Amino acid sequence: MEKEGYTILHDLLSKDLQLEEDEALISGEEKPDLNLFHQKLTILVLYLLDRDMPRLLNAMYRLDVNEQKFHEVMQSESKEEAASNIARLVLEREMQKVKTRLHYKTHRKF
Repeated sequence: MEKEGYTILHDLLSKDLQLEEDEALISGEEKPDLNLFHQKLTILVLYLLDRDMPRLLNAMYRLDVNEQKFHEVMQSESKEEAASNIARLVLEREMQKVKTRLHYKTHRKF
């Protein structure tokens, strides 16, 4: 994915997860890729699982993550595995939005 796609992904995640500026997933010094997003998102989800489940559930609703898939991954063997799987679901959903935005941006006619 090109840099523009990663910028859109970062912005969507920040908005949908209601992250403050000091909570940015990726810093300006880091070269973004999906693995890095997954790693950082897993850490955030693990934190939310431990300390702020209502915020996590609210984010899943805003992100429009499939409820059945969410409940399935919550049955994972460990919190770490659940966090990683939730991060994967979030990235899959947000990538759908990124692809849609890029598609309509390039096909817009004025």
